[in-house]
Amino acid sequence: MKSALKLWLSFLVLLTSWCILPQMTHAQKVPTHGNVSPHIYQDRDFFSQDQIDSLEKQNDELANSKQHQITKIFILSPNKMGADFKFPAKYMDINDFNDPENPAGYIQETIIAKKSTDSSGGYKGLRAAQAVRKYENVLVFIPEKNSLTFAASSFTSGRYDQLNWKKLTFGHKRQLNNSSSSQAKGVFKIATRINKQQLKLSQRNKPVKNKRPWIIFLEKFAIALLATSPLMIIWVVLRFGDRSTGIPDFGSDMGWYGGWSEREYYDEMRDIHDDWHDDPY
Repeated sequence: MKSALKLWLSFLVLLTSWCILPQMTHAQKVPTHGNVSPHIYQDRDFFSQDQIDSLEKQNDELANSKQHQITKIFILSPNKMGADFKFPAKYMDINDFNDPENPAGYIQETIIAKKSTDSSGGYKGLRAAQAVRKYENVLVFIPEKNSLTFAASSFTSGRYDQLNWKKLTFGHKRQLNNSSSSQAKGVFKIATRINKQQLKLSQRNKPVKNKRPWIIFLEKFAIALLATSPLMIIWVVLRFGDRSTGIPDFGSDMGWYGGWSEREYYDEMRDIHDDWHDDPY
Protein backbone atom coordinates (compact mmCIF):
# COMPACT_ATOMS: atom_id res chain seq x y z
CA MET A 1 0.00 0.00 0.00
CA LYS A 2 2.79 2.41 0.93
CA SER A 3 4.76 1.59 -2.21
CA ALA A 4 1.70 2.29 -4.37
CA LEU A 5 1.17 5.61 -2.56
CA LYS A 6 4.83 6.60 -3.10
CA LEU A 7 4.58 5.71 -6.77
CA TRP A 8 1.43 7.82 -7.14
CA LEU A 9 3.01 10.79 -5.34
CA SER A 10 6.12 10.55 -7.52
CA PHE A 11 3.94 10.62 -10.62
CA LEU A 12 2.12 13.73 -9.36
CA VAL A 13 5.45 15.49 -8.69
CA LEU A 14 6.71 14.68 -12.17
CA LEU A 15 3.47 15.84 -13.75
CA THR A 16 3.48 19.10 -11.75
CA SER A 17 7.13 19.77 -12.61
CA TRP A 18 6.44 19.18 -16.31
CA CYS A 19 3.58 21.70 -16.24
CA ILE A 20 5.40 24.35 -14.21
CA LEU A 21 8.93 24.29 -15.66
CA PRO A 22 9.49 25.97 -19.04
CA GLN A 23 9.49 23.53 -21.91
CA MET A 24 12.43 23.19 -24.27
CA THR A 25 11.57 24.67 -27.65
CA HIS A 26 13.05 23.25 -30.79
CA ALA A 27 14.38 25.56 -33.47
CA GLN A 28 11.89 26.24 -36.21
CA LYS A 29 12.51 24.48 -39.48
CA VAL A 30 11.77 26.38 -42.65
CA PRO A 31 8.66 24.92 -44.33
CA THR A 32 9.08 23.33 -47.75
CA HIS A 33 5.55 22.18 -48.57
CA GLY A 34 1.98 23.34 -48.09
CA ASN A 35 -0.20 22.91 -45.04
CA VAL A 36 -3.53 24.31 -46.27
CA SER A 37 -3.15 22.94 -49.81
CA PRO A 38 -0.45 21.15 -51.85
CA HIS A 39 1.33 24.38 -52.82
CA ILE A 40 0.36 26.90 -50.12
CA TYR A 41 1.73 27.19 -46.59
CA GLN A 42 0.42 29.82 -44.18
CA ASP A 43 1.16 30.07 -40.47
CA ARG A 44 -2.01 32.10 -39.86
CA ASP A 45 -5.43 32.66 -41.40
CA PHE A 46 -4.64 34.52 -44.58
CA PHE A 47 -6.07 33.38 -47.92
CA SER A 48 -9.77 32.62 -48.20
CA GLN A 49 -10.75 29.16 -49.39
CA ASP A 50 -11.81 30.59 -52.75
CA GLN A 51 -8.37 32.18 -53.19
CA ILE A 52 -6.66 28.92 -52.23
CA ASP A 53 -8.77 26.95 -54.69
CA SER A 54 -8.03 29.44 -57.47
CA LEU A 55 -4.28 29.36 -56.83
CA GLU A 56 -4.27 25.57 -56.78
CA LYS A 57 -6.18 25.50 -60.09
CA GLN A 58 -3.50 27.76 -61.56
CA ASN A 59 -0.85 25.32 -60.29
CA ASP A 60 -2.65 22.42 -61.96
CA GLU A 61 -2.43 24.27 -65.27
CA LEU A 62 1.26 24.99 -64.69
CA ALA A 63 2.01 21.38 -63.78
CA ASN A 64 0.33 20.21 -66.99
CA SER A 65 2.30 22.62 -69.18
CA LYS A 66 5.27 21.60 -71.32
CA GLN A 67 7.88 22.41 -68.65
CA HIS A 68 5.70 21.37 -65.66
CA GLN A 69 6.23 24.53 -63.61
CA ILE A 70 4.74 25.00 -60.13
CA THR A 71 4.54 27.99 -57.78
CA LYS A 72 4.71 27.43 -54.03
CA ILE A 73 3.44 30.24 -51.81
CA PHE A 74 4.50 30.75 -48.19
CA ILE A 75 2.89 33.19 -45.74
CA LEU A 76 5.33 33.33 -42.84
CA SER A 77 6.34 35.15 -39.70
CA PRO A 78 10.09 35.91 -39.45
CA ASN A 79 10.69 33.19 -36.83
CA LYS A 80 9.45 30.55 -39.27
CA MET A 81 12.43 31.19 -41.53
CA GLY A 82 14.50 28.69 -39.58
CA ALA A 83 17.47 28.90 -37.26
CA ASP A 84 19.98 29.11 -40.13
CA PHE A 85 18.40 32.10 -41.84
CA LYS A 86 19.53 35.62 -41.00
CA PHE A 87 17.81 38.64 -42.43
CA PRO A 88 20.40 40.88 -44.14
CA ALA A 89 21.15 44.21 -42.46
CA LYS A 90 19.56 46.04 -45.39
CA TYR A 91 16.79 43.52 -45.88
CA MET A 92 14.33 45.97 -47.43
CA ASP A 93 16.92 47.17 -49.96
CA ILE A 94 17.79 43.81 -51.51
CA ASN A 95 16.14 42.47 -54.64
CA ASP A 96 12.56 41.28 -54.34
CA PHE A 97 13.26 38.51 -56.85
CA ASN A 98 15.93 35.94 -57.72
CA ASP A 99 18.18 36.79 -54.79
CA PRO A 100 19.49 33.89 -52.66
CA GLU A 101 19.58 36.16 -49.60
CA ASN A 102 15.87 36.93 -49.63
CA PRO A 103 13.33 34.58 -47.97
CA ALA A 104 12.04 33.16 -51.27
CA GLY A 105 15.55 32.36 -52.48
CA TYR A 106 16.44 30.75 -49.16
CA ILE A 107 13.34 28.54 -49.15
CA GLN A 108 13.92 27.61 -52.78
CA GLU A 109 17.44 26.43 -51.95
CA THR A 110 16.08 24.47 -48.97
CA ILE A 111 13.50 22.75 -51.18
CA ILE A 112 16.15 21.87 -53.77
CA ALA A 113 18.50 20.48 -51.11
CA LYS A 114 15.70 18.42 -49.58
CA LYS A 115 14.43 17.01 -52.87
CA SER A 116 17.97 16.21 -53.99
CA THR A 117 18.42 13.66 -51.19
CA ASP A 118 16.87 10.23 -50.81
CA SER A 119 15.03 8.84 -47.77
CA SER A 120 18.30 7.95 -46.07
CA GLY A 121 19.69 11.48 -46.56
CA GLY A 122 22.09 10.54 -49.32
CA TYR A 123 22.66 13.03 -52.13
CA LYS A 124 21.04 12.00 -55.39
CA GLY A 125 23.44 14.00 -57.52
CA LEU A 126 23.65 17.23 -59.48
CA ARG A 127 21.11 16.12 -62.08
CA ALA A 128 18.43 15.77 -59.41
CA ALA A 129 19.17 19.27 -58.06
CA GLN A 130 19.02 20.76 -61.55
CA ALA A 131 15.72 19.01 -62.26
CA VAL A 132 14.12 20.49 -59.12
CA ARG A 133 15.59 23.91 -59.78
CA LYS A 134 14.15 23.87 -63.30
CA TYR A 135 10.49 23.94 -62.23
CA GLU A 136 10.26 25.11 -58.59
CA ASN A 137 9.08 28.72 -58.19
CA VAL A 138 8.74 30.19 -54.70
CA LEU A 139 6.75 33.23 -53.56
CA VAL A 140 7.12 34.35 -49.93
CA PHE A 141 5.18 37.04 -48.08
CA ILE A 142 6.13 38.13 -44.55
CA PRO A 143 3.30 40.33 -43.21
CA GLU A 144 5.36 41.73 -40.33
CA LYS A 145 7.76 43.25 -42.85
CA ASN A 146 5.18 43.91 -45.60
CA SER A 147 7.67 42.13 -47.82
CA LEU A 148 6.99 40.02 -50.90
CA THR A 149 9.89 38.10 -52.45
CA PHE A 150 10.05 35.72 -55.38
CA ALA A 151 12.53 33.11 -56.63
CA ALA A 152 11.87 31.85 -60.15
CA SER A 153 12.83 28.46 -61.53
CA SER A 154 16.01 28.25 -63.58
CA PHE A 155 13.94 27.76 -66.75
CA THR A 156 12.06 31.06 -66.32
CA SER A 157 14.39 33.22 -64.20
CA GLY A 158 15.73 35.09 -67.23
CA ARG A 159 12.37 36.79 -67.73
CA TYR A 160 12.53 38.60 -64.39
CA ASP A 161 14.11 42.03 -64.24
CA GLN A 162 13.21 45.25 -62.42
CA LEU A 163 10.85 46.41 -65.17
CA ASN A 164 9.03 43.08 -65.34
CA TRP A 165 8.73 42.82 -61.55
CA LYS A 166 7.30 46.33 -61.27
CA LYS A 167 4.76 45.43 -63.94
CA LEU A 168 3.71 42.29 -62.05
CA THR A 169 3.32 44.14 -58.73
CA PHE A 170 1.94 47.43 -60.11
CA GLY A 171 -1.28 48.52 -58.44
CA HIS A 172 -1.20 45.80 -55.80
CA LYS A 173 2.05 46.24 -53.88
CA ARG A 174 0.52 49.11 -51.91
CA GLN A 175 -2.11 46.65 -50.61
CA LEU A 176 0.64 44.78 -48.78
CA ASN A 177 0.89 47.64 -46.28
CA ASN A 178 -2.76 47.52 -45.21
CA SER A 179 -5.03 45.10 -43.32
CA SER A 180 -4.66 41.33 -43.45
CA SER A 181 -7.54 40.96 -45.92
CA SER A 182 -6.05 43.67 -48.12
CA GLN A 183 -2.66 41.95 -47.95
CA ALA A 184 -4.26 38.66 -48.99
CA LYS A 185 -5.93 40.32 -51.98
CA GLY A 186 -2.64 41.95 -53.02
CA VAL A 187 -0.59 38.75 -52.76
CA PHE A 188 -3.33 36.80 -54.56
CA LYS A 189 -3.43 39.26 -57.48
CA ILE A 190 0.35 39.36 -57.82
CA ALA A 191 0.60 35.56 -57.58
CA THR A 192 -2.05 35.24 -60.30
CA ARG A 193 -0.08 37.55 -62.59
CA ILE A 194 3.09 35.56 -61.92
CA ASN A 195 1.32 32.29 -62.69
CA LYS A 196 -0.07 33.63 -65.97
CA GLN A 197 3.41 34.69 -67.03
CA GLN A 198 4.86 31.38 -65.86
CA LEU A 199 2.28 29.48 -67.89
CA LYS A 200 3.38 31.28 -71.08
CA LEU A 201 7.04 30.72 -70.30
CA SER A 202 6.43 27.07 -69.49
CA GLN A 203 5.20 26.40 -73.04
CA ARG A 204 8.63 27.24 -74.46
CA ASN A 205 11.13 24.66 -75.62
CA LYS A 206 14.20 26.54 -74.41
CA PRO A 207 14.88 28.50 -71.19
CA VAL A 208 14.35 32.24 -71.25
CA LYS A 209 17.53 34.18 -71.94
CA ASN A 210 18.93 36.10 -69.03
CA LYS A 211 18.07 39.48 -70.56
CA ARG A 212 16.57 40.92 -73.69
CA PRO A 213 19.13 42.25 -76.20
CA TRP A 214 17.94 45.85 -76.08
CA ILE A 215 18.22 45.89 -72.27
CA ILE A 216 21.78 44.59 -72.49
CA PHE A 217 22.58 47.27 -75.10
CA LEU A 218 21.11 50.08 -72.98
CA GLU A 219 22.96 48.90 -69.89
CA LYS A 220 26.29 48.76 -71.75
CA PHE A 221 25.64 52.17 -73.31
CA ALA A 222 24.80 53.73 -69.93
CA ILE A 223 27.93 52.22 -68.33
CA ALA A 224 30.13 53.44 -71.20
CA LEU A 225 28.59 56.93 -71.03
CA LEU A 226 29.12 57.11 -67.29
CA ALA A 227 32.72 55.91 -67.56
CA THR A 228 33.68 58.37 -70.31
CA SER A 229 31.77 61.42 -69.07
CA PRO A 230 34.75 62.87 -67.07
CA LEU A 231 36.95 62.67 -70.19
CA MET A 232 34.23 64.30 -72.28
CA ILE A 233 33.91 67.17 -69.79
CA ILE A 234 37.69 67.72 -69.77
CA TRP A 235 37.76 67.74 -73.60
CA VAL A 236 34.92 70.29 -73.80
CA VAL A 237 36.67 72.57 -71.29
CA LEU A 238 39.97 72.39 -73.15
CA ARG A 239 38.36 72.82 -76.55
CA PHE A 240 35.90 75.63 -75.84
CA GLY A 241 36.78 76.97 -72.41
CA ASP A 242 38.94 79.95 -73.58
CA ARG A 243 36.81 80.94 -76.56
CA SER A 244 34.80 84.13 -76.14
CA THR A 245 31.07 83.86 -76.52
CA GLY A 246 30.79 87.52 -77.68
CA ILE A 247 28.46 88.27 -74.74
CA PRO A 248 29.85 90.80 -72.23
CA ASP A 249 30.38 89.39 -68.76
CA PHE A 250 29.37 92.28 -66.50
CA GLY A 251 30.64 90.41 -63.49
CA SER A 252 34.21 90.29 -64.78
CA ASP A 253 36.46 93.00 -66.23
CA MET A 254 38.31 90.39 -68.29
CA GLY A 255 35.03 89.20 -69.69
CA TRP A 256 34.12 92.80 -70.63
CA TYR A 257 37.46 93.30 -72.31
CA GLY A 258 37.81 89.84 -73.91
CA GLY A 259 34.29 89.71 -75.29
CA TRP A 260 34.31 93.19 -76.76
CA SER A 261 37.88 93.52 -77.97
CA GLU A 262 37.72 90.27 -79.93
CA ARG A 263 34.87 91.60 -82.06
CA GLU A 264 36.34 95.13 -82.39
CA TYR A 265 33.60 96.66 -80.29
CA TYR A 266 35.94 98.03 -77.69
CA ASP A 267 37.29 101.01 -79.70
CA GLU A 268 33.86 102.07 -80.80
CA MET A 269 32.36 101.85 -77.34
CA ARG A 270 35.37 103.70 -75.89
CA ASP A 271 34.55 106.72 -78.04
CA ILE A 272 30.94 106.55 -76.89
CA HIS A 273 32.01 106.40 -73.28
CA ASP A 274 34.45 109.31 -73.75
CA ASP A 275 31.76 111.46 -75.38
CA TRP A 276 29.42 110.67 -72.52
CA HIS A 277 31.96 111.81 -69.95
CA ASP A 278 32.57 115.10 -71.86
CA ASP A 279 28.87 116.02 -71.81
CA PRO A 280 28.12 118.98 -69.53
CA TYR A 281 25.79 118.36 -66.65
